[in-house]
Amino acid sequence: MKKKTTSGNIKKSGMSKKNKNRIVVICVIALIVIFLGLNIYSSVKASKELLAGNVQTYSLEKKDLTETVSAVGRVVSLDENTIIADVSGVKVTAVNVKTGDYVKAGDVIFSLDSEEIEKDLADAENNLNVTRENARINEIMAERSLNLAKIDLDKTKERTAEQVDQATREYDIAKDHQLQASILDATENNYYTYIENIKEGNDTLDISSKMQLIESADQSAEAAESTLEKAKQTRDDSVLSADVAYADRANNLTITRNNNSIADDSAEKAVRQYEDQLESCTVVAPVSGLVTSVNLEVGDTYTGQQSVVIEDDSVYKIKTSIDEYDINKIAVGQRVEFKTYSNEEEIRKGKVESIAPRADIQGTGSQTTVSYEVIISMDEKYPDIRMDMTAKISIITDEVNDVFAVPYDAVLTDEDGNAYIEVRDEVNGEIREDDMFKIPRKKIFVTKGAESGYYTEIGSEQLTEGMEVILPSNGLGTNLDELLMQSGAMGGM
Repeated sequence: MKKKTTSGNIKKSGMSKKNKNRIVVICVIALIVIFLGLNIYSSVKASKELLAGNVQTYSLEKKDLTETVSAVGRVVSLDENTIIADVSGVKVTAVNVKTGDYVKAGDVIFSLDSEEIEKDLADAENNLNVTRENARINEIMAERSLNLAKIDLDKTKERTAEQVDQATREYDIAKDHQLQASILDATENNYYTYIENIKEGNDTLDISSKMQLIESADQSAEAAESTLEKAKQTRDDSVLSADVAYADRANNLTITRNNNSIADDSAEKAVRQYEDQLESCTVVAPVSGLVTSVNLEVGDTYTGQQSVVIEDDSVYKIKTSIDEYDINKIAVGQRVEFKTYSNEEEIRKGKVESIAPRADIQGTGSQTTVSYEVIISMDEKYPDIRMDMTAKISIITDEVNDVFAVPYDAVLTDEDGNAYIEVRDEVNGEIREDDMFKIPRKKIFVTKGAESGYYTEIGSEQLTEGMEVILPSNGLGTNLDELLMQSGAMGGM
């Protein structure tokens, strides 16, 4: 009986160990399942939170938008005066300014040695006086010569006229004698009448004597006529010669006066030249402004190149260049906002004042750049702005006020090219099948307007302030599997 009891106790103890092993295995499996479940739950929860954070909305509101063209410019003074003296070869005796000084119009900037110029001026003035005295004498002599020629012309006309008159009188007498003598031979009847008279004893002269008388009268008339023609020719020649002499003297007077004028101008020009040089020895500021450059010193020999630069600092401008792609957006009068590196917090105001009609072309070939100079005026004088400062410029090319605007990426486009936005609408919205969080979305078609940096203008009768406009995702997955893969929750499976 004892052996059976012992054997029975041994069998009972073996079954207890198997049960324990099973329990241990079950517990281990249970722990693994619980661990994996908790891990997956945590990953899904985190993924849901990640996706929920990825869905962003923008509360729709009205804004003022501006379109701008940006550029970088430089503060300049457009009234720049380079002061030089119109003289050379003299010493600089005084320099009364230095860079940074403020001068008023009329202030003496620098002085030059004028001793030699004063001597030259005295010589030039003396030469002018001598030139004018010589001109006066030459003109008197030319006028006297002209007057003598006029007297000679008048006398020649008078003398030759008398000679012609005398020859004319003698010719008339000769012609009269010839006429009376020719009566005897005027007609054939008269001649025969004369013969009959001789036969009857009524004429004391014979025919031969009468013929001699007629011949003599003809010869006298011819001689008188020749004398008259010679007198007329002599008159014409003498008057012409005297007239030519008179014209020559008149021309000589004109030439003398012209020469005198030329000589006087030359001498006077020399005087003015030295007067200008003398005046140039004292150089004054033509305008009030800031001295920005001085490149001469006392003791230098002035060559006519050294200068002092004065710039008007009462009104500054901004000079900038606008690329050819943007220049047609720019117009005179457009508002400008700008900042300087010295004060990037404050926005200053200005206007487009001028646009260059021609471009500044740099480079060649594919490296060519084409830009246009634009000048911008400032609305007021800003005391902290200095010449040559860099200005960051925004030229306002278009602006709209009190319009609905959304971030640029919020405006989407459908297959037909129509612009739209999506808004969160719990009442009328539709839930997309691929949206794991079932966000109710409503599509509103819009028209796009002005753009300004991050925002774009939209328009639609369905828009109201406060709408939650859904913004595009930032690139994360839109379903749970993708989120799990991104988070690595399923990497061990």
